[in-house]
Amino acid sequence: KPKVRLLAAMFEMHHQFSEQLDEELVGVLSLNYDDLAECALTDTWGGFQYGFQIRNLPPAKAVYRVDQGSILLLKLHGSLTWTNEFPPSFTASMKADPDMLLWIPPGVEKNRGRYPFNVLWGKAREILTCDILRVVGCSLSRNDWQLISLLHSAKRNPNLTIELVD
Repeated sequence: KPKVRLLAAMFEMHHQFSEQLDEELVGVLSLNYDDLAECALTDTWGGFQYGFQIRNLPPAKAVYRVDQGSILLLKLHGSLTWTNEFPPSFTASMKADPDMLLWIPPGVEKNRGRYPFNVLWGKAREILTCDILRVVGCSLSRNDWQLISLLHSAKRNPNLTIELVD
């Protein structure tokens, strides 16, 4: 099982103090292809949901659990554990054939118009109507202009506070 202490600690801190802070964790946006966020959300919240249908879920003994009643995890660039099928399948091995994985490779052109990326980006726009947006450990490059545009649109919300956490 990968060690996700820092990310899990951040989720645990929010979980423990959400009532005192009067906050609700609506969702997590991630640009990472790995499964660290899945492991950390499972450790803290007992599971997560991807925001779209996965045909075969991880086995019950997996290090993380997909649960439709849990925190929304939007992996905007895909995952090395999703296979490029409809509906997407889960693969336990991140060593599968790269051509069969469902991810958006690094680069300027990011094809987010196909399923499930169109759904994920739409849900990202919806959850960015939140009151507090915490950006944790993210450095954006000129290749991320679509995400920069999404965040710029979110800034138009007069009730939004953006907190940068390094």
